Amino acid sequence: MSTPIPIRTVDGSLQHLRLNFRNQIFHSFVNSFARDEEDSGLSVKMAIHGVEKYRIGDRTHHVSAGRFLVVNHHQRFQCRVQSAELVEGMCFYIDPAAAEEIYQVQTTGHRKMLDKGSETSHTTAIFTEKVFGLGESPLGQFLNAMAPCLRDPQLRQRVDFDSFFVTMAERLVESQHQTQQLIGSLTNEKASTREELYRRISLARTYIDEQFLQEISLDELAEVAMTSKYHFLRCFKEIYRCAPYQYVLHKRLQHGAELLLQKERSLTEVALETGFTDRRAFNKAFRKSFGVLPSAFKEQKNGMGLHV
Repeated sequence: MSTPIPIRTVDGSLQHLRLNFRNQIFHSFVNSFARDEEDSGLSVKMAIHGVEKYRIGDRTHHVSAGRFLVVNHHQRFQCRVQSAELVEGMCFYIDPAAAEEIYQVQTTGHRKMLDKGSETSHTTAIFTEKVFGLGESPLGQFLNAMAPCLRDPQLRQRVDFDSFFVTMAERLVESQHQTQQLIGSLTNEKASTREELYRRISLARTYIDEQFLQEISLDELAEVAMTSKYHFLRCFKEIYRCAPYQYVLHKRLQHGAELLLQKERSLTEVALETGFTDRRAFNKAFRKSFGVLPSAFKEQKNGMGLHV
């Protein structure tokens, strides 16, 4: 017996439903939407086209295309959409009991969970509520891979949704552990200060992910992160283990490696398209990062039929 497809395509009528579901997906297309939710289910809000605006406590989150927001179970929030064009989004409701069990297993381990006589952790899974880029975490990578199947009525027929929601809960927990490690890398004493700094610095990282082919100044990144230049630079290095300019260079070289696999592109074209002044500068940086010159990399990868 096949599992029913738990996807509902909705319009503005979604604002009249109680938003506390388990293992349910809403695929929405709205121009105007306003909702004040008092008791939400554990959910992930992903924007596909346009911008959705959420307010949780004293924070406003703008979820634009290619980003998602995690909202905890029993959370109060406001959602607003106002656009001349249709805003497309997908909202995933995850069973909080399943997420809690996975969190406990990954935190405590299977052995302690099975041993009734041992002390087990009673820590409740609380997920960091912030806007993430799709390439920023295991959950984002999973959603990015699955979105084309979920949006296509024909392809979604082949999805095993029982496995989908288990995997999604696992990726959510993995992403939270990753986030906790990044927050913990900051040397500030107060936990609330560390989390707020992480939120701000991660905004700048997402900005780099979207603008790395453009010229980006340290002043610009500090403004996005709403910190001083010195504070931004120090915190970015602590969290991501590299300086911002090194991260920009890494993104450009990764993009350049992908362009090299396109046979119609010359090395000079790739160098200029990835923000380098000339082919020589690109060759030097590429060789330092990948260990081979771009020409050798291109020949090797194309000859083996491999992808970056």
